[in-house]
Amino acid sequence: AKVNDVEMENQDAPADSTTSDVYSQIPGVPCFAAPLYAVISEFDNPQIPNNFLKSCKWSPDGLCLLVSSDDNLIRLFEVSFDKEPCSNWSECCSLVPALAVKEGETIYDMAWYPDMNSLDPSTCCFFSTSRDNPVHVWDAFTGASRGIYCAYTDAEELDA
Repeated sequence: AKVNDVEMENQDAPADSTTSDVYSQIPGVPCFAAPLYAVISEFDNPQIPNNFLKSCKWSPDGLCLLVSSDDNLIRLFEVSFDKEPCSNWSECCSLVPALAVKEGETIYDMAWYPDMNSLDPSTCCFFSTSRDNPVHVWDAFTGASRGIYCAYTDAEELDA
């Protein structure tokens, strides 16, 4: 197969595969799994021309995707796996965030509540930490703040 003008020899590729079957964002590295969704327009913001995805994490129950980007937004996407794969990127359904939470500064990390289950709203929350801010706990249904945790040094001084 030839991908992006690079000759590829892949022993694991299906015998009947063609270049139209190859889905890869990395030149020279084929991937034979068809995409289900695309999230392109959500990150195409003319006010932030270099906005990019920084991190994404699946919820413990596998139904939600938490995504952070350079625009200091945390987006939550609800994903359904009962759809047919796309034949190419332009035909993919675009995911729309169920909610977006704005952090004050650069997002360092985020994490789901470990026992999160979409059927139990009390467990549907996630944590985030950003530069010069305390750790925030966010409600995954409403985007409202559930709490804030401040870090202190051993001398009981506030540490960001």
